[in-house]
Amino acid sequence: MTLSKVTGMVTLLRRVFWLVALSGGAFAAWTVWNRRNSALPTSPPEWPPIEPLVRAAPDATANATTVSSTGDAPTFAAPPTDDAQPTAVSGTSPAAAPVAPPVTAVGTEPLMWVAPDGGSCPDSHPIKANDNSGIYHVPGGRFYNRTGAERCYALADDAEADGYRRAKN
Repeated sequence: MTLSKVTGMVTLLRRVFWLVALSGGAFAAWTVWNRRNSALPTSPPEWPPIEPLVRAAPDATANATTVSSTGDAPTFAAPPTDDAQPTAVSGTSPAAAPVAPPVTAVGTEPLMWVAPDGGSCPDSHPIKANDNSGIYHVPGGRFYNRTGAERCYALADDAEADGYRRAKN
């Protein structure tokens, strides 16, 4: 190759480099301009409310469902009622007798979580869960007092069943 050919190729490569660099800069400026001038939403997005989850009753006969032929929501059969008071188990006092948990709706167990009152959890559900981080905090934890609860759980297992993980503290 002669010196003139090498010089011509170097000049061509320089011109191609500058053409690509200027094109990239022009595209970046055009993108920034369009983003600055795009219409912003006037209001924040509205999300549907989060419904509390309920646990299904372990007894299949107490949770018999029937679906009507019209496609309506399933209806639950009433659980068997027992008006008798719980009796003491042998070797225990009447105060320590096993009592069925309170029922919130026909055929279901108590709610797994409750909504907090002003960011603090009731004494019956002391575990604080945060939806943004997906973490739950137990009483006595490092950040428990600083955490604003979005859900309150009675048991750590319930929080983990809803997809939260325990805080690392």
